[in-house]
Amino acid sequence: MCRLFCTAESLKATKGQYLPAFTAEQKRLLNGSLDFIAANCFTAKYVSAKPGSTTGFRQSKTSSSGQLIGPQSGVPWINVVPGTQAKMLRYLSKRYSLKGPGGTAVLPSLLISSSGVQVPGEEKMQLPAVLQDDFRVKYYKEYLNSVCEAVASGGVKLIGWYAWSLFDGFEWTDGFRRKFGLVHVQYASPQGTSAAVAAAGGGLQRTPKKSAQWLSQHFFKG
Repeated sequence: MCRLFCTAESLKATKGQYLPAFTAEQKRLLNGSLDFIAANCFTAKYVSAKPGSTTGFRQSKTSSSGQLIGPQSGVPWINVVPGTQAKMLRYLSKRYSLKGPGGTAVLPSLLISSSGVQVPGEEKMQLPAVLQDDFRVKYYKEYLNSVCEAVASGGVKLIGWYAWSLFDGFEWTDGFRRKFGLVHVQYASPQGTSAAVAAAGGGLQRTPKKSAQWLSQHFFKG
């Protein structure tokens, strides 16, 4: 998810007593020293004011009229919202640009460090059906189209974009249940658990999904 709601002002207001004080010299050294900004971005939510709360706002997957923000993926917290990465890039570029010689804007170097999705019901799919991940292909195509349009329109300096993830892996508290990989990993077989299969000399077979083939043809080129 794109989390852009933490500003210097809000950080000072909520955690100011824990923040160090910078000297004028330290501020001078830090100003303009940014190498790049990396941000994970998977989805988006509607936000509305919520006075009196800790954050001052509430988040929702549905609009005030009850409309879902985008198609539901295979994980509860990700809805497909293609324009969100372009909006994030434009926001970061505007928020962290500096004034160069003659007052020209010096754009920050931006990196999307993680972006991906699970196909609905993918955790229950078996080979070969799990390889036909058209939902994921559509996700990457729409998101990357939006990113390319933002870069082409100017005002955004993008230096990299990373898909999450290359292989089906261990997803935090969800363990191996969630499947974000471009490459399917056979953790278990009908004959036994992954440990039993591995002990027998098999298991952990890796097979590229349709999304891996699509990205390799369109973006993963030297």
